[in-house]
Amino acid sequence: MRRADRLFQLMLLLQEGKVRTARYLADKLEVSERTIYRDIGDLIGSGIPIDGEAGVGYLLRDEYRLPPLMFTSDELKALALGAMMVKAWSDKELGSVTATAIRKIESILPDKLRKEIQLQEFVVPGFQINDVTSDNLAAIRRAIDEQTTLRLTYVSLKNETTERIIWPFLLYFWGNKWTLGAWCELRQGFRSFRVDLMQQAVLAENELGVRMTEARVIPDIEETIVETVNECRAKFDHVFTTGGIGPTHDDITAVCIAKAFGTEVIYHPDIEARIRKREAPPEIMESRLLMARVPKGATLIDNTTGGPQGFQMGNVYVMAGVPMVMQAMVGALTKERLGGTDPVRSRTIGAYLGESQVARQLGELQAHHPDVDIGSYPFYRETGYGTNLVIRGTDEAELETIKEKLREMILSMDAEAHDDGI
Repeated sequence: MRRADRLFQLMLLLQEGKVRTARYLADKLEVSERTIYRDIGDLIGSGIPIDGEAGVGYLLRDEYRLPPLMFTSDELKALALGAMMVKAWSDKELGSVTATAIRKIESILPDKLRKEIQLQEFVVPGFQINDVTSDNLAAIRRAIDEQTTLRLTYVSLKNETTERIIWPFLLYFWGNKWTLGAWCELRQGFRSFRVDLMQQAVLAENELGVRMTEARVIPDIEETIVETVNECRAKFDHVFTTGGIGPTHDDITAVCIAKAFGTEVIYHPDIEARIRKREAPPEIMESRLLMARVPKGATLIDNTTGGPQGFQMGNVYVMAGVPMVMQAMVGALTKERLGGTDPVRSRTIGAYLGESQVARQLGELQAHHPDVDIGSYPFYRETGYGTNLVIRGTDEAELETIKEKLREMILSMDAEAHDDGI
């Protein structure tokens, strides 16, 4: 390695933000400690603000940063190949920015290196990532970035279908499949999910700042539906209904919502146009068009699966009963449309302690923080039994404060505190 290249690499190591010993730097650059001492002295002599001394370590001051000005030929090939892999194997949203990134790199390269980034000898096929998986990956990345929940329909390898709300935290790529590590509300534990087995993943209502406070199951009886809708829309900020907007005789939700609001039913032209895109015999089309019925004055809720849309009437949101379609409609709702507040966040800390051992302290802590929900979830493992403590609220600073108090409580009982649970 040329000395100029070595000094450049040394600067990059020093700006990592940690004190680095001469031994560490020598091992990284594959030179002797004597060479490191000499190079550090030369850099300091040239005005580079490096703090430290021999035997202690060295640190580049925060106010000084060296931009990476040039890439080697192999570095360029690695970047270009990585960009091709991202475009082929990740979601469309992330893949679409790879070309822009490469163009930015090309713009600062000299002519002799620009050809290195073309990589005409490499082909990265992307056939294993279909549109559904791509959309799921985009939703997962957003949920991880924003530390919020996902709602999904999951079909296991045993062909068992379940509805899940999960807190995702880590994506793994195994060369042909993506898996997701997440806390599962249904199982009350950490689970791994194959992304390609998710029928659809959308941000849950939590991110929209809407809390579910009550759920009801009612029969397909017109009087019951009308009375329930009128009661709930007066009592709650939002009312979400699912089911009853299909093409059969018992799909009476649209008619009932219209009666609840004292208006008539119309056939919405946008829904009708979408339905007519799929050709069918006249008698079949007549039945399908029943799904275009909405109360007069309603606005539509998009359905990204391509089927008929849902609709909104006042603070009542009417969506399909099929889980995957309903989730697609929920995904089309925005925080601005719902007037949502701050989303609920959570923290988890676990310990090999029984619930009875922590019950009194949890009750006292809950009393001091009434705006936060503190829950305990016992578990049994081969390594023993214990409790995961989950804190939920909208104030992240308060969540961190409570988590530290729980940590102190666990340590005072001579147990080990496990961040993110056990």
